[in-house]
Amino acid sequence: MRPVKKLDTLAKILCRRLDKLHYLANEIREESNRYCTAVITYVVVETLSLWQVFCRTYYLSCILGNARTAMGNQVLHSYQRDLNENDAIRESIRIVKPAMYVKLPPSDSVAPHFEPDWHNKGVLSKLANELEFSHAECIVEAFSYQTRVMDDLPPIRNFYAHRSKKSAIVVKNIAANIYGVHLLAHPTDLINKTLNGRQEPLLVDWLFDLQHIGCFLCEYKYGSSLYSTV
Repeated sequence: MRPVKKLDTLAKILCRRLDKLHYLANEIREESNRYCTAVITYVVVETLSLWQVFCRTYYLSCILGNARTAMGNQVLHSYQRDLNENDAIRESIRIVKPAMYVKLPPSDSVAPHFEPDWHNKGVLSKLANELEFSHAECIVEAFSYQTRVMDDLPPIRNFYAHRSKKSAIVVKNIAANIYGVHLLAHPTDLINKTLNGRQEPLLVDWLFDLQHIGCFLCEYKYGSSLYSTV
């Protein structure tokens, strides 16, 4: 994704890609086999990557100037000088990761590991407040949406990406402490089965939650069906 002038463009891209992931997740919901695990691995890894890219692009679209929300509201901020993309990323590191900022090399490009953890729900809110985005309240409200996707998806993604014993223990602790699942045969059973008290598997719910938050950030109105905007 590249920075955009119209944030509804960004919302539509997010919705379209989430739609594809939702289709895959819905196809194998409630299942637990080798093929299912392969699909879940792809969906989990791609979902977190998509959200990271969306948040990064959203920030750049807002800070580089002239972006407008889907409602036509121009995004203003307090930064006084013109920025290029590299400057904007450096500014985000200065605000969110000051200890890392002092270690930045003087070169124009910034290595990805220096950048903020874009999937962290506090990053955009902190940047919006520090840089006095004109719609900062909208950003804070968007991330107040009640979901654990940004808390639980990263460690679950780490399991599927690395399959280590340590990452498996982290997921089992999440299952027991957060969701009351004390006997977990495999992490797929946590996110692809409908748990007691829920109407959808966690992964399906999380895809909807990310769509809701992303559209709210862009002031993009989507229809009543799950992915009717694509």
